[in-house]
Amino acid sequence: MKMRFGLGGSAWLVLAATTVAQVGLTGSVGVPTTSLSDQSAAAPLVLSVSDEYGHARLSLDYGEVRLFADVAHSVAFNLGSTSEGTYNDLATIHAPGLAGTSGTATAHVWFEGAFGGSGPTWQATFSTSVYVNGVGEHRFSGDSSAFGPTGEPLPMMVDVFFAFTYGSPFGITVLQSAGVSSNEGSVFADFESTARWEGITDLRDGGGNLVTNATLESASGADYLNPVPEPTTLTVLFLGVALALRRRA
Repeated sequence: MKMRFGLGGSAWLVLAATTVAQVGLTGSVGVPTTSLSDQSAAAPLVLSVSDEYGHARLSLDYGEVRLFADVAHSVAFNLGSTSEGTYNDLATIHAPGLAGTSGTATAHVWFEGAFGGSGPTWQATFSTSVYVNGVGEHRFSGDSSAFGPTGEPLPMMVDVFFAFTYGSPFGITVLQSAGVSSNEGSVFADFESTARWEGITDLRDGGGNLVTNATLESASGADYLNPVPEPTTLTVLFLGVALALRRRA
């Protein structure tokens, strides 16, 4: 059975009574690569699907991808749950006197989440890919399973060094996926507070000189240069400032 959702997303719910069961979903938002002012998909995109064995959720917007997947059962056959989301956007960096010249910069995306499970055999995985102006960085963050952990620990920052032309649009793509499987037991992959775009830093001109007066526009309206911190991040910042003022007093 295939269930269609709005806003460009779709979800799959597939069950077999004897051997395999799976629940999963995918979704995407994006703009075409032909025009900086033309936007083709609405955001945010929120999808959810579930059955008696598991759940998969996706929340997707420009600058963030949030995923969750879990399964739980007490019979001896394989169960799986997957969630995957991606967004595509176009951005242009401007700086006085540099239009049409080359530049370099570094983009940052922050990832955090958790795996967990019980039973004789379970597995949870998470991966992400970040592409800026055709330059990609793929990370397999970890495989926490009954066979032992592998991959990179969480949380982590993905950094992408890229070249661009001032005044010309370039593409931004962030793809994230999480999946779990279990043979008699339970397992989850919780990445619903992750994949935050953390900004673009170290902007330089063609001669390697630091550029401090740059601005950015995007097709979606997202500010990839100086994104607004999440409420939790703001709370931490305010507490830090308050503590510093208290110490000075």
